Amino acid sequence: MKTRLPQLVLLCVIAQASHATSQSPQRALSAEDSAAVAWIRTNAVPVQTLNAGSAFTDFAPLKAILQDTRIVGLGESSHGTSEFQRAKHRLFEFLVKEMGYTVFTLEAAYSDAQPMNDYVLHGKGNRADVLSKLGYVAWDTEEFAAMVDWMRAYNRSVPEARKIRFFGVDLYRNSVGRSKVLAAVRRVLPTAVTTTDSLFRALAEQERRWPAWDTTVIAGARPALNALANELEFRRHAAPGRLNQAEWDDVLKLLDVMRRAAMLQDRDRHIAENLLYLVEHEPPGTKFVFWAHNGHVRAYSGAAGYSLRQRYGDAYYALGLFFNQGAYLSRSFSPTNDFKITNKPAAAAGSLEWFLARAELPLFFLNLRAASRTPAIDAWLRTSRDAYGGSWRFADPSTLTGSTKVGERYDGVLFVNESTPTHPTPHARRTVERKESF
Repeated sequence: MKTRLPQLVLLCVIAQASHATSQSPQRALSAEDSAAVAWIRTNAVPVQTLNAGSAFTDFAPLKAILQDTRIVGLGESSHGTSEFQRAKHRLFEFLVKEMGYTVFTLEAAYSDAQPMNDYVLHGKGNRADVLSKLGYVAWDTEEFAAMVDWMRAYNRSVPEARKIRFFGVDLYRNSVGRSKVLAAVRRVLPTAVTTTDSLFRALAEQERRWPAWDTTVIAGARPALNALANELEFRRHAAPGRLNQAEWDDVLKLLDVMRRAAMLQDRDRHIAENLLYLVEHEPPGTKFVFWAHNGHVRAYSGAAGYSLRQRYGDAYYALGLFFNQGAYLSRSFSPTNDFKITNKPAAAAGSLEWFLARAELPLFFLNLRAASRTPAIDAWLRTSRDAYGGSWRFADPSTLTGSTKVGERYDGVLFVNESTPTHPTPHARRTVERKESF
């Protein structure tokens, strides 16, 4: 399949998928099923539009629901669903304008998201370049770019205290970090420049190959990274004037992220710790959005969202995004390293999405914290049932269903009946043609 998908072919693929999956599997509803569907339908908050810039009348109920929340996790069951990116864009506008949120954090590298922060705050660089710099092609879309454009325009119109900051919280792209750390080494530890440069060149080569990197090379770099971190910490105390406090903080954190990446495990724990670091370095009361896959935002053991729940309790709100049927963009890394359209049939009978689809609303928000005080509904929320979790890496959709207890993993859900693929930017298409990034 060629990287550039002709518009006509793409529309045909989507149309065929929609026709093939337009009917959800049916089964006779038990009394318990009927009660759950009735509860969903009664408590659902219909979302009227996906169009950014619209009035927030339909989101008015969210003000009371989120009034004591400091961090909102915006999940998604697939990275390549256009409706998810558009819905989250509109939700983010609402959280910023109506509820005072000012920090956006993303499932993207802590290091290589720094140019994006410079862009949305100060207009430094250009949007197309800094978006591609994130290194995650799933975000290099027209939908996500529209939200970045809105951030930049919004920041031009508000005072400093209300401006949006943009941060990555992930580990695996560190070109900015390597450049800044090496520059600091030249200033405070010149005898280590040669060895640091050699180490960073080796890491850059493996990063270029990621996700097909040589993990033995990465693991072998850990002792050298640890030694460099220890020496820089010593220099900070011995000769603090060589860098100012903000420079020391930045350099040592960037090196800490490199060390975490080289551990090759516990990614979610490190994502959470990077976010907690940002929370601690912002003024008290600053409100954050955490945009990532459902698997990261859910308040479930092993996920980043679980660490946030343990630390902040109900001040963290995990919102899972799910869809019933349709198509979404993914990427095949072997053998073609190309874009792929994944077609997902209608949700299987008895699955979470099947129940949500029974509400017969195309798009809605459902707050799961609203205690039903009905034992049957509470039991339904705690019952394990299948839910879809599409990856950015292309895979057979029949293999992407897992069990979840929605009421224990999430505080709310946003449901979309029909998914269509995101639209890669021209930069993204060229990146994939060169078989680069993820």
